[in-house]
Amino acid sequence: MGRKLIAVVFSVALFAMSVSAQNARVDAMSGFNQMQDHARIMVNPANMNLFGNSIQTTYDGTAQLIAIKSFTPTLNFGILYDAQLLHDDALYNHFVNNTVTERPMFLGSDDFGFDFDGDFDFDGMEVENDIDPIPQILVGIDLGHLKVGANLYYERAFYKYYIDNDGDDLEETGRFRNIGFLAGALLDLNTLIIQPRLGMGFPSVYSSLADDADVFSKESGFHFEVGSEALMPLGATDISAGFDFNRVVFQGKRETRTGENSTTTSFENTEVLASVGFFAAMQHTFVDRNMLLGAKLLGNLNTYRNLPEGSDGTDRINRNFEYGIRTGLEKTWDDLKRLDAFIARGGLSFIADYDIARSEGSNVKSRERFPTDRTGFQMDLGLGIKKGVFSMDIHFSPDFILNAPKILSSYDSDDLFKFTATLDFGGSSTFRW
Repeated sequence: MGRKLIAVVFSVALFAMSVSAQNARVDAMSGFNQMQDHARIMVNPANMNLFGNSIQTTYDGTAQLIAIKSFTPTLNFGILYDAQLLHDDALYNHFVNNTVTERPMFLGSDDFGFDFDGDFDFDGMEVENDIDPIPQILVGIDLGHLKVGANLYYERAFYKYYIDNDGDDLEETGRFRNIGFLAGALLDLNTLIIQPRLGMGFPSVYSSLADDADVFSKESGFHFEVGSEALMPLGATDISAGFDFNRVVFQGKRETRTGENSTTTSFENTEVLASVGFFAAMQHTFVDRNMLLGAKLLGNLNTYRNLPEGSDGTDRINRNFEYGIRTGLEKTWDDLKRLDAFIARGGLSFIADYDIARSEGSNVKSRERFPTDRTGFQMDLGLGIKKGVFSMDIHFSPDFILNAPKILSSYDSDDLFKFTATLDFGGSSTFRW
């Protein structure tokens, strides 16, 4: 059962890999992100050419930064800080829980309420976690109707934990690394705008476990991503659609050493992860009212497959199906006395998903469908202001209004707020997306 739950978590984590980090504006519109915005740089790096000579930072408990400098009308360079592509919390949690067989008995249990946001202590358990927010490099070339961009990244993380389970000590250390790139293009064909993208990464995990025997585990993988979006402008209305495909293959090897001169290879296994996503969206600009309305339908299929070595190994497959809708509304008031613009935003989303887990082996064959998990309609709210080169956006949960007395006592700031500040010094393109 523990492996099954981990497979569910990893499938959801794989989908999260295709959902880029968002800013306060996008979050306030419930994740609707088809309008021209800095957040689209994480979807396709070619979008960096639309925001030359600008800096944007977002804070929701941790800080993120996007900075772009236009050296010539054609050449742009930039950095992303703490916009981690593969180190999604759930994905990192999978590696820490699943690298060594002994760990799911401890850290895989929901009874611990465990997450990797920092140091953690629980009845003799001590965990240390450190994810390095290494800046990622952006390079863009603007050729007018054709814009290209690339994101070059190197990520790493370290973890260590110690468990005293009634005198049975358990200590483990490990590291997680990932190097790769995401490249994309933005092509304007006048009546159609196309955004293809391609990415590759090479993640790896190494860990060592010390208890009665020494256990060493190593996993190396290959991550491949391809996707594209197309937009058709129809007057004040934009129609867009797109797809995304991710595939990650991990090959792991574990060795157990029970004595100074004794080495036993426990097993080798392969993990295959795949995600296919589709969306269709529409956004309409009410020019006379300074208002933007958007809606996005989405569907995703995420698959996790574990292929252990040997004829007695059990092939475990988990499929996660997700579907839903995201809608956003943005209203702008301009020509104000003290501000260039004041913006109010709101959004509604409804997301549902369910899992099907299947196991096949020489001694077992099973299939289980888990109940559908529906979020219900979730509401988001936000405000924004603009003055000269500066703009500020805030996304906040309705809980901020409904449960104000609890804010200081029971809520984390990142559950209630997301803050984004932008400095635009000019040079941004008028390219429409």
